[in-house]
Amino acid sequence: MRLAPLLLAACTTNPSGDGAPDPNLLTSLEVEPALVTLVTGPDGFDTEQFTAWATLEDGSRVELAVAAWSVSNSSAGDVDADGLFTPADDNGGVTWVTAEYANSWASATVTVIYHEELTEGGADASLFTGQTSDLEGSPWLYPEDGVRLPRGTPSIHFQWQDLAADAYRLHFSSAVSDIVVYTDTFEWESQAALWQVIASTNAAGAVDVTLSASIDGQAQQAEPIQLLVNRMDTRGTIYYWTSTKTGVSRINEDHEVESWWTRDDMGGDCVGCHAVSTGAEPLLAYTVFPTDWEIDPTNPYPGRTEIRLLADPDSAPIMTMEADEIGDFKSFSPDGELMLSAYNCQLLLYDARAGELIADVTPWDEGQSAALCVAQGEWSPDGSQVALTISDELEFSWRISDGAIYLMDYQGQHSFAAPRLLVDPASLFPDLDHIAYYPAWSPDGAWLAFNTSTGDSYDDEDAELWVVDPATGRTTALDAANQGAGLTNSWPRWSPLPDDDMLWLTFSSKRDYGMVVTTSQPQVWVSAFDPSLAAEGLDPSSPAFWLVGQDPRENNHVPVWVE
Repeated sequence: MRLAPLLLAACTTNPSGDGAPDPNLLTSLEVEPALVTLVTGPDGFDTEQFTAWATLEDGSRVELAVAAWSVSNSSAGDVDADGLFTPADDNGGVTWVTAEYANSWASATVTVIYHEELTEGGADASLFTGQTSDLEGSPWLYPEDGVRLPRGTPSIHFQWQDLAADAYRLHFSSAVSDIVVYTDTFEWESQAALWQVIASTNAAGAVDVTLSASIDGQAQQAEPIQLLVNRMDTRGTIYYWTSTKTGVSRINEDHEVESWWTRDDMGGDCVGCHAVSTGAEPLLAYTVFPTDWEIDPTNPYPGRTEIRLLADPDSAPIMTMEADEIGDFKSFSPDGELMLSAYNCQLLLYDARAGELIADVTPWDEGQSAALCVAQGEWSPDGSQVALTISDELEFSWRISDGAIYLMDYQGQHSFAAPRLLVDPASLFPDLDHIAYYPAWSPDGAWLAFNTSTGDSYDDEDAELWVVDPATGRTTALDAANQGAGLTNSWPRWSPLPDDDMLWLTFSSKRDYGMVVTTSQPQVWVSAFDPSLAAEGLDPSSPAFWLVGQDPRENNHVPVWVE
């Protein structure tokens, strides 16, 4: 495999000078030493001098002083024109150091281990110098063992049970990192700079985190948990509904919270039921109604639905739908020109830019029951299909007590085919009454996430996340993301298509975020989704992590991810 000398041309020096062996006599090259491990960090580092050796046709072996040197991973270090390798002082990693001459090349492997120790509070590091015994049980509160994190995650708030210890020790270890933290509290939140060292060093790899506690003079060590770091960052901004502010807030790519459009901007009215389009000028559609309106099916919405330019929340709405067409669930066509809206059992099609109703496209043939209702619709990324929740017991589009997932082909020219059943909850749970709802397409259109629950679809504590392959109808429960029962795992939404083989799924959940948020409060969580596992019918999800940047005092739902 002849790749190494081509990886980073900017780090390559050209051979020059006298005394170079005749290229026609060259049979092979070697670099010595072949395997090197160096330690780097704030306390300094060692360098390594490499030598290139040429073997000639007569069997002689000569030092090659005119080789061109390069590295494959410049984040781990660099090599100069003479073969002297200097590791980075702020990062670990593995790199090839390659010598090239006369179209021949050879490489050595360098492992750079980043080492750092820091002490916070009044922790005494000497408490952990003696023998260590095993700590019974797992004291970890957050994060979960096996969680997968994007490389660009800004920080992690590590939390564990109060063990009444004199000090605690966290050890982050891998083949390329060795970081130790001493603290006198039962939590530690990494600063962004240090966490980025850990994450970038271990991108596409794993880090073992071992917790030790000094209790009554005895150091005790728990079983390590493992964090998987994705090789790529996530992209985009997440728009979510917060019932605390009764409006839409967002977390931008810098993980900062911004209020986009809330009751403060609407004279006290609630803003919710939001959807975002793609296309050149993304749109945001939302519903507005008085905050004192009581949820009552006999009391129609007194509000309206509006569409605004996403980039300019202060601009005037380009479309306003009054109460007779208000719409709870809305979905845009991929080009952002059309919008489907579910309202009062109907599916209405709008020209999203002109603000005009085109047609009622409720897909019922004459022979079908008039009692059936379209509760939710979601347009596929390629525009060819719409996923629907169809129910015969609809109170509101977001509160159904009976429902299944259907697919409906878009035939163009504002025409749709008859729907066909995709997910029948009775087949998933033959012994219990369940419903299926909230369909959400993955950004590549290959998967549909959805919810199941035993009660109605509104704030049901036993709501769980599932995924279905729309081509085959095969369903899989997202057990790792669900974590357990009774957590109200709801409103699944996907990240934009990443530059990677891993997808990301956001959802709201009433689960503990360590000691910060309790199970009575919904917050936004994120799970990695591995399509290769889904294709095998295996659980493609990973344990979820708390979306950094949220206000932990708020109730957050419907996390729509926008590139």
